[in-house]
Amino acid sequence: MNQETVDFIALGLIKGIGPKIARRIIEATSSISDFFEMSESQLSAIDKLSLPLAKDIISTRDACRLEAKRELEWVESCGMEAVTYSSDRYPVRLRSCDDAPLVMYVRGDADFNVRKVISVVGTRKPTPVGRQWCAEVLSALSAKYPDLLIVSGLAYGIDVAAHVAAMDCGLKTVGVVAHGMDILYPAQHREIAKRMVLQGGAVLTEFRRGTQPEAVNFVSRNRIVAGMADLTLVIESGEKGGSLITAGKAVEYGRVVAAVPGTPNAEMSMGPNMLIREHRAELVTSAEDIEHLLGWDQDLSSMAHPQGSLFSVEDVDLDPIQKKVAEALSASDLSVDELSRAVSLPVSEVNTVLLEMEFMGLVTTLPGNRYCLLKC
Repeated sequence: MNQETVDFIALGLIKGIGPKIARRIIEATSSISDFFEMSESQLSAIDKLSLPLAKDIISTRDACRLEAKRELEWVESCGMEAVTYSSDRYPVRLRSCDDAPLVMYVRGDADFNVRKVISVVGTRKPTPVGRQWCAEVLSALSAKYPDLLIVSGLAYGIDVAAHVAAMDCGLKTVGVVAHGMDILYPAQHREIAKRMVLQGGAVLTEFRRGTQPEAVNFVSRNRIVAGMADLTLVIESGEKGGSLITAGKAVEYGRVVAAVPGTPNAEMSMGPNMLIREHRAELVTSAEDIEHLLGWDQDLSSMAHPQGSLFSVEDVDLDPIQKKVAEALSASDLSVDELSRAVSLPVSEVNTVLLEMEFMGLVTTLPGNRYCLLKC
């Protein structure tokens, strides 16, 4: 059993520590295990960690460690994996979000860090037209991009339609659920979930066993759906609903949001039309529109060096922004925020460049969401 994984789970069990405070703790320690040995004064010196919270941490952390060990034993006994924030398997795109979960419980072998990932969300009561468009656009994308990963929430409606459509055209797909892995909601999707895993996809959650699918958990789940992808596609929605929350988080993370327009005043067109009208989403009517929004229709062959990390930064033809990032990282490893300040670029743009450079084999991730050149 991996003690670091136990400690990541335990950190998330301590009352008063959410993802944002947890990130500050991780950045303030050389290893997660050090946190469990820190004194009250050392803890209270961490940014945003008050003295009362430090006292609570000291009084509960040993018990949380024991509970975390039991949780990990159960996860491993069920053939699942606890993927921690520091793991190479953790979704790179999600890690860049300031409220990313510390741990995700995963069933399946999907690679969350493939070059192309989109999330597909929408109403639980789609029209036949919405279902058909979803299937057609994923089929068209799969013909050109067989390694594309589709993320959704395994809910009724557009979510499950996207999962099924993805599998039918040979794409791998990931379902993010809003409860513990000891159940599956809705139960009617159990066979679909099994098929997703068998076809190389995955089902994942940030929630430990025993957590029920309560409304607040779906809101929390939606940020993961948005954070794992380059683009969030909204296919049919009313004026309110989870898909609009997901789109809002994607905007907050600096990701692309796309929406399929519909007939004015039609109930299931109101959400996408509103997103487009308010300039929070780009209008799309075809797979080609999505390709264009993400730059997939351009010749990107120069982005990936044919021999990857066998070559140094000097051997690769970098664009001006990539060169700035490489120069900043040549001195020392940096967090995304530090790198953003060093190169005078928005965090969202820095995240995109880092992802490109990781795929090129030039940059790697360190614990604490820091980055360095592979030759560092």
